[in-house]
Amino acid sequence: METVYSYSQKQAVEDGVLLEAEAIAAVGGVDCPTPREAGIVHPVLITSNLFDKYINPSEEARKWGQSLNGRLWDVYYLFSLVARNCKDSMVTFNVIFQDGPRPQDKHEPTLWAICNGGDDGKPVITLMLPEDY
Repeated sequence: METVYSYSQKQAVEDGVLLEAEAIAAVGGVDCPTPREAGIVHPVLITSNLFDKYINPSEEARKWGQSLNGRLWDVYYLFSLVARNCKDSMVTFNVIFQDGPRPQDKHEPTLWAICNGGDDGKPVITLMLPEDY
């Protein structure tokens, strides 16, 4: 069967649908964690939906001590713990994001991590929400 259309990883990054973790770290400053610091050896992409909805804290959440650096570290570290015992190309894990002082300000979404061949066939890990798949 002939491929009619394909959407490359490179195109998704250029369109802003996927964000490169290393690029986020470069913008985040010297304290911004990288996946490698959490023991992740392959390049990591994050869907813009996951980033905007949960990882990049709102101004209100920042008032309560939440930071981009802290949330990135939580996501990378928790993924690295789950991935160590995984034999599949996909894992799911939960991260708690606190957006304010009240218990109802807590969100605990299930995140997906899928490792597959990027545009060049080399392993790439994509972190996403289930609806991003």
